[in-house]
Amino acid sequence: MDISKILVDLKGRVLDVAHFDLLKHAYDLQEENIKQLKTNNDALKESNQLLQDEVSALKKVKDDLASENSVVRGMFPSDDIDLSEEADYVLKVFLSRDAINVFEKDLLKDAGVSIIRTQSGITELQEKGFVSYGRPLAGGNIIGLSPRGQKRLAKIQASSNK
Repeated sequence: MDISKILVDLKGRVLDVAHFDLLKHAYDLQEENIKQLKTNNDALKESNQLLQDEVSALKKVKDDLASENSVVRGMFPSDDIDLSEEADYVLKVFLSRDAINVFEKDLLKDAGVSIIRTQSGITELQEKGFVSYGRPLAGGNIIGLSPRGQKRLAKIQASSNK
């Protein structure tokens, strides 16, 4: 409904010309404001939709990164893995000898438990990346600490020195 047309119809009947012009101008301004508000509202709706699309895209990227992060973390397992008692016996031999490489026969002898339990500990440490077999020498197979194993022993030694 156009208020300006209604006012034109009323001109001279109820309002004098001066008041009519003031009212008409006020209503014209108000009508322009309403048009501008509608335009702004449409622009805000469009902007809001674009932002929602961007949020959805960012959530997808976040989920993809979280998935990729879990894959990468799986490739580099934590050094704070719980180890069995047998594995701890083997690590303590390295610690007591203050050595990075130890002959397998010395590990079997110095671990203080049966050969089967010691071999089980060596296997566990090898599977979890703490030790690896080195090249065989005249004295037998050498088992060496990996950097991960060295880090683990350094933590054990630091906690026992406290």
